[in-house]
Amino acid sequence: MRRTTIPFKDQKFILANYNKMSCNDISKRIGLSSGIVRRFLKRLDIHVPKEVGRMAATMKIRLRTTSTPRIDKFIIENYLTMSSKAMAREIKRSGTFVFTRMSRLGLVVPDNIIQARMEASRFALGTSPPNKGKKMPEEIKNRIKHTFFKKGNLPKNTKHDGYISVRKDSKGRYYAYIRISKGKFELLHRHLWIQENGAIPKGMNVAFKNGNSLDCRLENLEVITKGENMMRNSIINLPEDLREVILVLNQLKRKIKKYEKQ
Repeated sequence: MRRTTIPFKDQKFILANYNKMSCNDISKRIGLSSGIVRRFLKRLDIHVPKEVGRMAATMKIRLRTTSTPRIDKFIIENYLTMSSKAMAREIKRSGTFVFTRMSRLGLVVPDNIIQARMEASRFALGTSPPNKGKKMPEEIKNRIKHTFFKKGNLPKNTKHDGYISVRKDSKGRYYAYIRISKGKFELLHRHLWIQENGAIPKGMNVAFKNGNSLDCRLENLEVITKGENMMRNSIINLPEDLREVILVLNQLKRKIKKYEKQ
């Protein structure tokens, strides 16, 4: 590592002030890092007095942002009607300061007010963004264009043609998909059937003989009508107690969806 040469005038300043100023303060005055100042004193076998370090720590504590009775009164009177950021703007402090001061004062915003503030801050359905229809100024565009994705850029996790992925449908059943081309995936069992036997006749489905939706071997595939497929997957074939559970569960799902829309 290359050793930094300290100018003679800076060396004189360090030797004249090491017992009155901390290394951090000296480094700020001469424009060098505090590590360089410490190494210079160490090479000369000079030790900074402990009193200097304690004095510097005391000064840092005094410089910390403190509150006042006026600020505390403002926070107590407004924490239920104003957010911490809004109060911070009024008293010209940081949001962290207000949040910490509220904690010290034992002020807790009720959950219903927090929820109301969250909902009020969300964009309502149909709201137009403020930059709609506006173009980025050329000055800004030229300054940040080096961060833009280049034309034809592909993410690192881009899949290749022939890649097979397994996905779960809305009923919780797993199916295999194969990538045909960029952005285009097809169900693997349908793709294999078409490759071997040609187009699937209209109104017909490719089904699994053994019921395993991930077993895409050609000998496990067959073409059946939609009616046959419905009867095969119908709950009529299930035990009566299981059918009742499925019906109740479907009713519950419909009510949940209706509630979520409202």
